[in-house]
Amino acid sequence: CVYLPDGSASLAPTRKGQSIKDMLASLCEKRGFPLKDVIIYLQGMEKQPLSLDQDCSVLRDQQVSLELRVAFMLENTFSGRTNAIVAKSNKTLQDALQAVMQKHQLKPQEVSVSMVGSDEPLSLSSPVYRLANKTIHLDKTKGKDQTIIPRGSGSFVSTQTGAMIAALEARSSVHTDRTRTQHRPTGFLDMLTRAQCCRVDDQRGLLTKEQLEIPSFLQLPSDQA
Repeated sequence: CVYLPDGSASLAPTRKGQSIKDMLASLCEKRGFPLKDVIIYLQGMEKQPLSLDQDCSVLRDQQVSLELRVAFMLENTFSGRTNAIVAKSNKTLQDALQAVMQKHQLKPQEVSVSMVGSDEPLSLSSPVYRLANKTIHLDKTKGKDQTIIPRGSGSFVSTQTGAMIAALEARSSVHTDRTRTQHRPTGFLDMLTRAQCCRVDDQRGLLTKEQLEIPSFLQLPSDQA
């Protein structure tokens, strides 16, 4: 029993002296599988492919899997080049493009893949064997960038903002009080100094020239004057 890339299965007769390639020729022709791209191995032994030149009798009463080396062309918008991509038919499109996306540091949700000449996007989870000998186009996903805000974070952000504003107002109030306290002694000292000066002037008396009078014992007689 031969399991095919599309998930179907088919019985293939084995004849002694016939090669595996000859045994699969008719089956591959009906399915459109090129023999040069065929890989076949026993179920559970995927890492040990069989040679197509072996005698097909080794497959008698065995379950085998048939895979293809799928080759397709990739128009890469990010590099501006068109390259050939080769992958096993059991891989998905994302598996086949993994190396390209890693090279350009792209995530699956950031890329869009379509057939050349078509705007219909291809699913990255689709089997790659359907792309054999075709050309696909790799581009950036179209759409606006959106910032995702976790649910319930709005009230949390609002609370934090309110707390920050309250803290800033408290700091401003403390700074103002300190400034007033620092300026208050200087003004108070000025007032005391002025008051003391006024008191000294009042006690000493500020006499004008007209108010001055010479004592009698210091006055000269009028005839000597």
